[in-house]
Amino acid sequence: MKTFTIDGVTYKSKPFGFNMLCALENAGLSLDEVKKKPMLMMRTYVAECADVSYEEAGAMIERHVISGGTYDKILECLVAEIDESDFFRALKTRGEEQGAEQETQKTPKKATK
Repeated sequence: MKTFTIDGVTYKSKPFGFNMLCALENAGLSLDEVKKKPMLMMRTYVAECADVSYEEAGAMIERHVISGGTYDKILECLVAEIDESDFFRALKTRGEEQGAEQETQKTPKKATK
């Protein structure tokens, strides 16, 4: 089980599945925006793991960093949960299959004589 500590309190990481994706969307973060807004994703993840509001999660992270902590372990847990998620693997596989299918459709066929 993966854990991270914020301000002296240890939290268990939560798996990334459909419900976590919904939580990200509730926070205003679409799957397409994850790389563009890593802090929003981290705050949402902490809120879900700690069962607190987004504002409280942000305040927790802020206090933790101000007191000398880092968010490396939070990000490590977050990335590990994404990497291990069967749900995200299925989404990625389907996305790659659809991308390959679209590329095939875009490639003009050679005329046969």
